[in-house]
Amino acid sequence: MIIIVEKKIGILSYRFPPLNGRDADFCSSLFKNFDKLRIKSYVITSKLDFYENYIRDNKLHNKMIFRIREFFIIKFLRRYKIFRVIFRHLLFPDQYVSWILYSLIMGTHIIKKNKITHLFVMVPPASNLILGYMLKKLTNIKLMIYLADLWTQNPYLNLKKRYYYFIAKHLERKILNETDLIFIASEKYIDILNNIKIDSSKIFFIPFGYDDSAFRNISPIQFKRFTILHAGTLYPGNYVNPIHFFQAIKLLLDERKDLSDKFQIIFCGKYPKYVEKLVKEMNLNNVQLLGFISKKSTIELMISSDLNLVLLYPKKETEIIIPSKIYEYMRAKKPILGLVPINGICAKLITQNKVGVVIDPKKIKEIKDFLIKKINYFIKSKKLVEYPDNEIKKYERLNLTKRILYLIKKIEQKS
Repeated sequence: MIIIVEKKIGILSYRFPPLNGRDADFCSSLFKNFDKLRIKSYVITSKLDFYENYIRDNKLHNKMIFRIREFFIIKFLRRYKIFRVIFRHLLFPDQYVSWILYSLIMGTHIIKKNKITHLFVMVPPASNLILGYMLKKLTNIKLMIYLADLWTQNPYLNLKKRYYYFIAKHLERKILNETDLIFIASEKYIDILNNIKIDSSKIFFIPFGYDDSAFRNISPIQFKRFTILHAGTLYPGNYVNPIHFFQAIKLLLDERKDLSDKFQIIFCGKYPKYVEKLVKEMNLNNVQLLGFISKKSTIELMISSDLNLVLLYPKKETEIIIPSKIYEYMRAKKPILGLVPINGICAKLITQNKVGVVIDPKKIKEIKDFLIKKINYFIKSKKLVEYPDNEIKKYERLNLTKRILYLIKKIEQKS
């Protein structure tokens, strides 16, 4: 059932196509789906600079997209790691603070001129949270915040050590309690937000999901070897770290040298230098590090692989995380191997949807035995196991967009 709400919706996202990334991808799907559902929508995003590589998408209506500049010198210096580190520690609320001033002036004009009634704000960056709140105060717009990541409660930002932590915590609570709707990317965020006294009646889980149209007209590659794929960014430290997986592969190769030419492991996405160093030190010749590739090429690999890999370092802090790529893995209909905290939300997602297997990342021998079993099965049968997609259609972004519109209507009826 298509729900049509007579509203004009603004989408505030720092990143938007043709730039890449999780947030940009989700917001572009939202923009296109609002159009399909005959909802007028407008995008407020950052202005592209001459040094940024991108490809134009003619499906995006440029006259509805407003690109706003920030202070050039700050944006330019953020290209360098040393300045990103300095800005993260010194600038409040984050390194994107210079985006607020111009966007507040231009955003107010855009909202009033186009009579926008609702504003969907993608967070991070935290600057968007503050900007969205200020726009609400200046224009009386209905404010919807999408928390892709938490701000002061994000364990990886470690804001408690920064000079502005208590100011940020107070401001976050005030903004979220005055927000009309809060969407969260992980159900685990609900308890965390309740602990800082945020009204849970307006908090709703909206996963990142997948865009079904991105899978059309793509044919799988016929690999001759059993293929394991990890799509997405690898990070330094104890977050998305392949160390346990590499240890299992090393053990496999030591025990079963006869399988060394029977499988391959592909990583696509950005990765820090330590990953390349690990591959060389452990002599993992089966591992290919492709780096960043296009989304089309990534999906081509997803539907071609025999096993899609999810990695989260086993610790309490990662239990709240759902990597956005997992939904595209589901749509690819290939088995998922989740080396993630077994009590975490990601493990729950995999097991409840029956799309794969979860193994404690620290159980190296169990991972090794599982992989040997899968490789041997492939050698004997050459058949690819696929999962039905009837249970995952709820994660398709058109359905998620309808859900957002339904929640808008429901909240307004209550008020």
